[in-house]
Amino acid sequence: MEKFVHFLADDLKERRVSHNIGFAEIEKDIGIRKEYIEALESRSFDKLPADIYLIPIVRSYAKYLGLDERAVLQKFKQEKEDHAKSKTLDLSPDAQILSHSSPITGKNIFLGTATAVLALVVFYVVQQFYHVSSPPDLVIFEPASGINISNNNILVKGRTNNSSKIEFNGKVISTDNNGNFSIPVDLKNGENTISIVATSNNGQKHGENLLVYADLPTSTSTPLAGHLSRDALTLSISANDTSWVSIKTDGESIQKTMRAGDEEAFTGKTIELIAGNAGALAIALNGSNPTILGEQGEVIKKRYSWDDTNISYLNK
Repeated sequence: MEKFVHFLADDLKERRVSHNIGFAEIEKDIGIRKEYIEALESRSFDKLPADIYLIPIVRSYAKYLGLDERAVLQKFKQEKEDHAKSKTLDLSPDAQILSHSSPITGKNIFLGTATAVLALVVFYVVQQFYHVSSPPDLVIFEPASGINISNNNILVKGRTNNSSKIEFNGKVISTDNNGNFSIPVDLKNGENTISIVATSNNGQKHGENLLVYADLPTSTSTPLAGHLSRDALTLSISANDTSWVSIKTDGESIQKTMRAGDEEAFTGKTIELIAGNAGALAIALNGSNPTILGEQGEVIKKRYSWDDTNISYLNK
């Protein structure tokens, strides 16, 4: 009897189609690229980014469709793992090595060896030429170009060759050993152009320009005015990735690990914060617009307190 398997991809597609939601609408609403949604709904795992970027995408898409995020993520991980195993075990029984008897002579051995060496030399020369003459890879995972947001900052994630130099609007930034980068970018009200250029060791360049539209609230008052209440500070923290945090409010300490999607708020006259991964956290003080605390992997210590006139930000 034939067995039918109902995959997560089918559930996602049926849910989207039943709500009459198009790819462009999803990309505009939550910033997930069309090709990633298509890959999720067609089980094209090879077209999806690395897990560090993929897991937040799956979680955001499930939440957007009104599905149980944990259940969707668990099923996706299982299906991805099963897919990887099936590829390693997919051996065709018809794949046979056909042997033809031929006399083994010194001449045949020499010709075979020479042919193999020549093929390797040609392959190496072609690969080196391609490596030298080709521009470096540059892939932007998020955000999608043309996105509209209401925050005054955005996190740009992507990947290039691990030997390439990356510049954001003319400023050189660092990547990890695999060429991944994750950089917070401050935005002004209206249209913002983010220029990203990867340069290889031989000077070849590959550039991308992102357009981000920021619809920021206008105010005639000074920053944070209207939010502040004398002797009362409230620090809101939201996580877009995993980070260990230590919070000390008026002498009481809390240590915990925050993961993508977690949100916390702390109140006190004095708030001390230590973050193990500043790029994973966005903070807002007394209702202000959230800002990314720092760069990915950066350890930051901050202290927030009230004086007679305003809030002081002190780096420890």
